[in-house]
Amino acid sequence: MLITLNCPKCHKNLQGENNSKLFFCMTCNLVFDVGDSKPKRYDLFYILPKIKREYSQIYFPFWQICCRYQIQVSGKPEENSQTRFFYIPAFFIKNINYFGDIGYYIMANNIVLKTGGREDFPVFPGDRGLADSIVYPRIYLYKETAQKRSTESIDINIDHQEISVALIPFYQVDNDFYDSVIYWKFPSGALI
Repeated sequence: MLITLNCPKCHKNLQGENNSKLFFCMTCNLVFDVGDSKPKRYDLFYILPKIKREYSQIYFPFWQICCRYQIQVSGKPEENSQTRFFYIPAFFIKNINYFGDIGYYIMANNIVLKTGGREDFPVFPGDRGLADSIVYPRIYLYKETAQKRSTESIDINIDHQEISVALIPFYQVDNDFYDSVIYWKFPSGALI
């Protein structure tokens, strides 16, 4: 049975696939996360490519989570609270250890992603809802802090302030996808 999902704002069809948790309204720049019992709506942003290539493009969805956090090492606050954007892939990678986590790399290297205007390219299916992704800012911060202070106990107080979805352009070359921010290669077989 085919079910058509429509945007409640403009009533146009939402873009997504059968097993997607995210559905996109390209007219209203909105994303609907239907992975929870109550579907939620988020703003949709387009990220400008840092590296431009003359290959076919496709946008990959990333959760863009702005967090205020404070890190405590061995029970003592390490620094005043900070605010930072985290980018978590809203798509699954079969073996993240082998192919790397681009969201962590962007965070660890303080890469600033700039929003831009929409271009008419397809969007890769979003099959990782917010419920599957909200833990990643904490994981990224633990990973980053543990690399500096591996033997001490780490506690992180975190407050999720703003949540949206950012579409990052990727280039498709044969059977590989290259992101346009750091130009990492993902074989198409690595993506679910």
